[in-house]
Amino acid sequence: MKFRLNKIPLDQAVPGMQLAAAVCNQRGDVLLQAGCELSESALSGLRKRGIAHIAIQVADTRGEDELAAERAKVLDRLGMLFRHAGQDEHLASLYQLVLEYRLEGSA
Repeated sequence: MKFRLNKIPLDQAVPGMQLAAAVCNQRGDVLLQAGCELSESALSGLRKRGIAHIAIQVADTRGEDELAAERAKVLDRLGMLFRHAGQDEHLASLYQLVLEYRLEGSA
């Protein structure tokens, strides 16, 4: 089964969910590793540290049509954002990095 990342508010998290990405504090210290299964004590600790959102793993039930539509939406949005980039190699590099990041969940 394929999984994808879903960012949710911490108050919607429940014990048993699995983290898709590490949870870090404002200094960048890792509080919980990616792959960690959440417990009530872990959730309580995150609340105390002021964590607002976490990334959890959810089953990816999207079909090919839905994935293609999401990819097209990303390409349209980035095309609009970078429409004045011209031939600037730095902006082209930035565009590519943002594109890869945004398409990460659509693979």
